[in-house]
Amino acid sequence: KREHPEIRMNQPLLLRIAETTVDQVVRFRRWGRALVSMDASSESIGEAGALHAAHHLLVDLVKDKAHHALGRVFMIFELLYGESFHDVWRGLRTGNARAYASSLELVENIVRPPLRGRVIALLSNETEGAQGIPMPYVDAIAQMLVEKSSTTRALAEYRAVEIGLDVAKLTRARRASEPLAEEPLGTRILDEAQRLLELASREGSRRAPA
Repeated sequence: KREHPEIRMNQPLLLRIAETTVDQVVRFRRWGRALVSMDASSESIGEAGALHAAHHLLVDLVKDKAHHALGRVFMIFELLYGESFHDVWRGLRTGNARAYASSLELVENIVRPPLRGRVIALLSNETEGAQGIPMPYVDAIAQMLVEKSSTTRALAEYRAVEIGLDVAKLTRARRASEPLAEEPLGTRILDEAQRLLELASREGSRRAPA
């Protein structure tokens, strides 16, 4: 897009991808909150320590996934609004209060509702729908067991075995409650981008002098 600014993006699709990615951030944070809520209270973790490494790896994994997913939201914003949201995202992570306030103000002024409110809530470390009592630990593990990420599934399965959960039963129950997934939005936008680049290349070839 930077190299070919004349390319017109599919705005409704980008909005859907932004919303889906924000949903991912919320989901990862809810998982993280469920996992962390067990840190201090679980005897199995306290007694076994490093033997229950899968738990600690999952805590770090979902934290990283939430961070990277939020970064992707700002990449999508750059495509949507044409502003340098890479600099905005960097300003939000510098630890400098002035840079943070400036970047947050840009988000408030440029991003449109309802994404604006959702993203500001995430930047304020608020997780939508996760205030009050956190998701039960077992429910978080069950959701991770059918996550698309093979790393997440593997660690969740290992952790489930550690605490004596029936992996097969949890997986069947979770999949039965999930609707059939449509083609991933990320795949669709990449296909669309490839099509637009090929179109721009053909247009450029026709305009080139003989």
